[in-house]
Parts: sequence; C-alpha cells; structure tokens
Amino acid sequence: MRSNLRSGSPVPTIFKRAHEQSLPAIAICEERFRGSDFTEVTLRGADIEGSSTLDDHLHLVRSFFDRTDRGFAYVYWPALDRMGAPTRGRQRCLAGCPGKD
Repeated sequence: MRSNLRSGSPVPTIFKRAHEQSLPAIAICEERFRGSDFTEVTLRGADIEGSSTLDDHLHLVRSFFDRTDRGFAYVYWPALDRMGAPTRGRQRCLAGCPGKD
C-alpha cells in the first residue's frame, strides 16, 4: 500500500517559511523529478522549475535573481548527490577526511 506523501508534514519547509516572510523561493531540479510526490512534498512552498542540463539550471537561478533583489534559490543536481553516496561499500571522500592530507 502506497502512503500519501502529499498529506505533508506538520513541519513547514524552508520554502514555506520564506513565503511566510514574503521572500520569493525557487527550487530547480531535473525535469523528470517535477510533479513527483516526493518533490512536491519536500519542495512545497517553492516555485518548482525543471530543466535537463546544469547550464539550464544555472540560467534559471540567474534569471530568478535578475527578477528579485532578495530570494531563496535551491538547486538540486543529482550528480553532486551521488558523489556523497557510498560507493562499493566505501564512502568517497573529497576533502577533510580523517587520515587524508
């Protein structure tokens, strides 16, 4: 049985909090994630934009800040997320790992 994620959480998202402070908020993700229950719940309160390339993501951020003096922008790029995920049973470490100089 599938749970109904859209019933939401009692805790407001950072985007909802921004909206309550009259602060525009945008969340940019890959187009394939737009409209999913998970995306809608975790990013609720933001204007959700989708694109297929990192360049397009950055263009959307720039366009957002060209339209507003202050705001909150969140950009999700899955390749960066995967960099921090376990790989073959080991954590990848980019900097500041114990035992690494």
